[in-house]
Amino acid sequence: MLLVSGRYLYRNVSRLILSNVEAQVGETANQISARLDAVLSEVDTLTLQLAMDPRVQELLLKIYRHQAVSVDERLSLRPITENLMAFSWAIEGVEIYADRAPLYPLDLPRLHDRVDEDAIRLAEERGGPLVWRGQIGRNPDQLLAIRQVPLEEEKLKGGGYIVAWVRPSILDFIRTEFSSPKGMLVRVYDENGTIVAESDSAAEMAGDHAAGANGWERAAGDGEAYLRIDRRSSVTNWSISILVPKHALTGGLELFRRALVWSLLVGTAVSLLLLGVVSGMITRPIRRLRRIMNASVSPLPKPNDETYFNFEINELNRAYNKLVAKLHHLVDTVYEKERLRNIAEIRLLQAQINPHFLFNTLDSLYWNLVARGEEESAAMVSAFSKLFRYSIQSSGGDDWVTLADEIEHIRQYLTVMQYRLRNRLSWDCSTDPDCLPLRLPKLLIQPIVENAISHGIEPKMGDGRVSVTVRKASGADGPLLVIGVKDNGTGMPPDKLQALRKRLDNPLPAAETPTRGIGLWNVQQRIRLFYGRDCRLEIASIPGEGTTVTMKLPWGRVAP
Repeated sequence: MLLVSGRYLYRNVSRLILSNVEAQVGETANQISARLDAVLSEVDTLTLQLAMDPRVQELLLKIYRHQAVSVDERLSLRPITENLMAFSWAIEGVEIYADRAPLYPLDLPRLHDRVDEDAIRLAEERGGPLVWRGQIGRNPDQLLAIRQVPLEEEKLKGGGYIVAWVRPSILDFIRTEFSSPKGMLVRVYDENGTIVAESDSAAEMAGDHAAGANGWERAAGDGEAYLRIDRRSSVTNWSISILVPKHALTGGLELFRRALVWSLLVGTAVSLLLLGVVSGMITRPIRRLRRIMNASVSPLPKPNDETYFNFEINELNRAYNKLVAKLHHLVDTVYEKERLRNIAEIRLLQAQINPHFLFNTLDSLYWNLVARGEEESAAMVSAFSKLFRYSIQSSGGDDWVTLADEIEHIRQYLTVMQYRLRNRLSWDCSTDPDCLPLRLPKLLIQPIVENAISHGIEPKMGDGRVSVTVRKASGADGPLLVIGVKDNGTGMPPDKLQALRKRLDNPLPAAETPTRGIGLWNVQQRIRLFYGRDCRLEIASIPGEGTTVTMKLPWGRVAP
């Protein structure tokens, strides 16, 4: 493990150092590229200004339209070119051509006698951007830059060329400012692979080898390993190559490698010496603990009361004893829960006998009334039977029912109450069909209806009416299921209404007697439990006119 870890450490440290050096050299390459772009961008900007100058555009447009241009008009370009060269120390000379014929200076030969055809063709293809060339045979001491001049009044068609001769000294910073680390080789190539500039060390290493990227390979052909970084200028499309000998970058790794080897040898010897002692200190207590674990005869493991001198083994033993205690507790808990569940199932089976007997009795009573022709009494008995069956039977384990079932239960309840109160009670249910498939907690609406009849209709003298409405409405956070129960009963005075609203917000009902609000409190607690604390009953009441209770449930949280 020590050997593997040492090798891993050495490899990763080497990679880290080389990565940092590569990042440093890459930053140097970026600096050279940025410096080169900054220097050459000045020439690009000045020649662009010259190309767009109104006087230059006017003369080139005349020649393009085959109009005569006098010598004086050509000489009028002299101040413009001299002003351009005055603003730039890098530009030694500027030449303007109309098509390929000289425009200024007057004594110039034709363009193809000054510039190679490849550069002219590339300038025509680019249609305006500057094209750079390195040192060429006609002027080996200068750099060449050429751009085509687009005519603004002829839809930017080419009307001529501007040739700028640039001092090679603008690239001297490559030789004078970038010579670290020791032995670093730097060269700049133009688009044709011609060497434009190089560092002193590059010249020494390359000697008289042929130009181009292959010169680097021959310069490094002595078997030395080099780190190579390449960048390309965004302005000139020239390439920059940097080669650094790796021995100059990783010289400190050899010392680190020797120190690591000696450390590994010493560590291995000490590890072998202590291996027997440490392994015995660990394995002996573990073997004892394992024997105790395997010695258990009962299905459940037994705790281990032994104390060891090793702190870690004692911690392990304490954790084992806690696990054993928790396992015994869980077994006892599961046993007790199972026993109580069996008792509850037995009691449930026993409790199902009485409802079954009551349903049979109500069915017999219903058919006797039908046989006697007492249709109204038979309908009341049928409604009461359905009402009772809905109230006590389970709805599938989660006690949630569809809204259609809940509305049908309300109808049965109102039918029974109408039979009892006779002409004093009338009712109606209005339900949006889109709401009927929704599910909600069982018996959520019936307590509100019962409260309306008990405290609104029964104390009133005369005709009473209860209306139940269910609809879908829009809310601030989305659609809502709105359930409203309205009566035209006695209503409540403002102080009593305020007391009722306050009671609904209390954790427990304020009174134990069956007064107004007990059923409403139960409903409000249930909707808060299922739909969140923001849901509540909205109660409005006018003395002598009746009471309206509205329940708003979020549509997205109503069970499908």
